[in-house]
Amino acid sequence: NIKNILDFEHVFDDTKVIKLEQNYRSTGNILNAANAVIRNNQGRKDKTLWTENEDGDMIQLRQFDSAYEEAEYVVGDIRRHVNKELCSYKDNAVLYRTNAQSRMFEERFVRDSIPYKVIGGVNFYARKEIKDLLAYIRLVINPRDDEAFKRIVNYPARGIGDTTVERIALLAKARNLSMWEAVDALTAEPVTDPVQKTIVRKVAEFVALVRGLSLARAEKGLYDLGLEIATRSGIIGAYRAENTPEATSALDNIEELLNSMQLFNEQREAEIRAGERQQEERATIEEWLQGVMLMTDMDKDDPQDRNKVTLMTVHSAKGLEYKFVYIVGLEENLFPSQRAVESPDGFEEERRLFYVALTRAKELATLSYAEMRFKWGNMEFSRPSCFLREIDSRYLETDAMQEEREPVRRSAGRGEGSSALDELRRRFDYRYQQKPAAGGSQAGARFGGGSSAGVKSEAQRPVVVQPTRSTAGMRSVGVRQGESSLVEGAAPVSCGDYAVGDRVSHLKFGAGVIRRIETLASDHKLVVEFSGYGEKTLLAKFAKLTKL
Repeated sequence: NIKNILDFEHVFDDTKVIKLEQNYRSTGNILNAANAVIRNNQGRKDKTLWTENEDGDMIQLRQFDSAYEEAEYVVGDIRRHVNKELCSYKDNAVLYRTNAQSRMFEERFVRDSIPYKVIGGVNFYARKEIKDLLAYIRLVINPRDDEAFKRIVNYPARGIGDTTVERIALLAKARNLSMWEAVDALTAEPVTDPVQKTIVRKVAEFVALVRGLSLARAEKGLYDLGLEIATRSGIIGAYRAENTPEATSALDNIEELLNSMQLFNEQREAEIRAGERQQEERATIEEWLQGVMLMTDMDKDDPQDRNKVTLMTVHSAKGLEYKFVYIVGLEENLFPSQRAVESPDGFEEERRLFYVALTRAKELATLSYAEMRFKWGNMEFSRPSCFLREIDSRYLETDAMQEEREPVRRSAGRGEGSSALDELRRRFDYRYQQKPAAGGSQAGARFGGGSSAGVKSEAQRPVVVQPTRSTAGMRSVGVRQGESSLVEGAAPVSCGDYAVGDRVSHLKFGAGVIRRIETLASDHKLVVEFSGYGEKTLLAKFAKLTKL
């Protein structure tokens, strides 16, 4: 409780305060940026860190179209540093606000054969809720998977104990069937044996569930099937009923796994549109699961190898230090988190966490955010974190500044051809959906113009979502001034199935009202006000809204 520190002098009259302000870890630029952020907190002891170290490199601020590209850049940047012998893998740390964010980075590290470790938790695919959901998916796909059957037959709890499971195993062995095939057959035939009657009574509900999910497999797309399994199995309901921080983290992880299905599907669709695959080669849950299983097989930790990149939440980073630190996902409602900003104390704690994360870096800190991110299968627009506005631009280097200095490097690997990744980027990124203004530069369109170094914005306290927030000072950190360029004409009052004023329901956000509809080149942007969540911006084609 921070009040214990703030009130200490008032409780003990003879207290002498000694400020430990000299920092021996970080460069001057990192400390100056951190000081600029934390001084906006009201509940703190006044203290300004300083160092005799050099000013060092400016803090890197990177903007990405999607979370996928953010992970791609971070992993590639670490590899470049190691290849140039600027550091070892162990000198790098990737910090994020929620555990669920580790998945994309883990997958990129595995694909690039870069060793890594997760501090304060386990690898994404080793988490209980992920293994449980994957077991349901495995059994739906392969009824002979006894390992999956045993894991989920009594999860969530259905009153099926170890004795019943052992009897099912004996029955399956006697009939030369898998455990699922044995109970599936048993529930479909007349039973007189008392032991078998007990088995049927206990597993009937589970058998009906798996049968129903197997039928849904032929009717639903990849993401919808995954969501159906997570919902009807009772996994999502169990964690929602638990209503603890651990359960919330588990739900975030489940959401991230389902989002990976949507991303896999969209990447496949992009490959088809780019002519890299045939029309009939749609994404299937079997292919997605095969990729996941391959990922888990490749992700074998060598406990003897200490030269690894560190992945962890900012909560776990206290007291640690690294040569290069990447703070990712710096977006409103993510960092600061949506739940925390609902109270002044929670918001100030989020700022303290950011301060701690930034001061873990000894030589170079990279801050990044994605403009769009999947949330429960919907591609949603994101705003840069309000903490970025609190950093004086004198300590920042943005994408635009680096492009001027190293134009070749920033464009490397992002050719002008119709690759699947480029096609996917164009589909999701509204910047690619607009016709560039005559004579306008890419850097200007991306960052909203030049910079005003030395101009510091006023700290702004966010609400959960604040679409009309002033963006004064954003130019100084290289972020777009507004979104007026997104609209290709007057805002329509309707589009397809939706109209302004419609009452709609969303799986995660609940009931809401469509407030605005804006036209993009190949889609519409819906601004929906949800009770308890504020305004959310959704692409119509991914919104999955139900009209009330």
